[in-house]
Amino acid sequence: MSDERMIRFAAPNLASLKVGSLIRCRTTDFDGLLQAVTQWNARLNPKGVEETLLQQKG
Repeated sequence: MSDERMIRFAAPNLASLKVGSLIRCRTTDFDGLLQAVTQWNARLNPKGVEETLLQQKG
């Protein structure tokens, strides 16, 4: 998932208008998705936002 797509879906959370969101992402590149979540957390955790991968099907 691209940064732009994640920002579009999570914008209400990033603006403190919502406390949580679920975002569905279809991919066959699970390692790439996990790497993206790790990078997002590195940038967003200091701002009080955390991304969590809830389920993975393969």
